[in-house]
Amino acid sequence: MRLRTGPQAGDNLWVDATLSRVLHILKNPRYAGMYFYGRTRQRSGVPSQTFPAEHWKVKIPNAHPGYISWEQFEIHQQILRENCPHMRSNAVGLPPREGVALLQGLLMCGRCGRRMTMRYSSRRRRRVGVTYVCQHESKEHGQRLCQHIPGNGVDEAVSQAAIQALTPEAINAALEVHAELQREFHAGRHTRR
Repeated sequence: MRLRTGPQAGDNLWVDATLSRVLHILKNPRYAGMYFYGRTRQRSGVPSQTFPAEHWKVKIPNAHPGYISWEQFEIHQQILRENCPHMRSNAVGLPPREGVALLQGLLMCGRCGRRMTMRYSSRRRRRVGVTYVCQHESKEHGQRLCQHIPGNGVDEAVSQAAIQALTPEAINAALEVHAELQREFHAGRHTRR
């Protein structure tokens, strides 16, 4: 890891490998000996965007000895794309976040504060349960799981609380707020025109 600030800025520091660091190396064209410029572009107020190789401003293959050839690098990139969960789910015609877990992508770990993921258990090809898992440290650093929680009870409690909160008065109030927001949006749109 190269230190970017402080008195030792520019020095290299050896740190333990993490999943994100390894993927950063494997996805970096320098690994294959390529000098490049213009792979990502950033504008004020807009997230940076990564472009495919044919749109880079500068590409100099074999600018320095690479660990692997450019052909091997492209094969590795294809494998990484195919292993991406979103690509895999699209390949079989499923939405990127398939599953029955009620709190998928929403539940935060009470110990470390990181977002929890789900694991489904199945019996005879039928999903029978979900477990919410905090696995960031396990995935990144090879540590033990922070915690895991059986999800069926959690989902049941949250759904009961949601049903109790959805009274006819609450629904009417939400519809009135939505209508007011729509009026404000259209009034602002009219003013901008």
